Amino acid sequence: MFWRASAHKWKGNAGIRLGPYEESLRIYLMGESPFPQSCVLWVSVPETSTPLTGLSLSPYGGRYKDCHAYKLVVLGVGFNLFIGQRIPPECRSACFVHAEGNPIFGTDMLEESILNDIRHKHASRPELLSSLAARRNS
Repeated sequence: MFWRASAHKWKGNAGIRLGPYEESLRIYLMGESPFPQSCVLWVSVPETSTPLTGLSLSPYGGRYKDCHAYKLVVLGVGFNLFIGQRIPPECRSACFVHAEGNPIFGTDMLEESILNDIRHKHASRPELLSSLAARRNS
């Protein structure tokens, strides 16, 4: 989904930009190379079932420290992709693909993070929520 969101823009979704890393992910997805060293993937599942547990969001994100970080949520399962040459070591140590045991986190922090992202998006583009409310009222 991360690669697809970079390679194609859907109507109403700005997508994400993987830049020079898009091709290495494509080759990995085609089974022609291992998972890129320039990528780190985190996977998390909610510990507590809430109304947001069934939520799905298309990939979004941007700059994070010295790399890029993107989020994707599918039915409450969170995927974080860090990409770049300078991914912080603390991010690398928990990579689902490269770290020993393929760690999956049980956390409720993903929900808090998503709510913070929604608040931030609403603050910069309040018309998003007002158009949603207008559709709900019609």
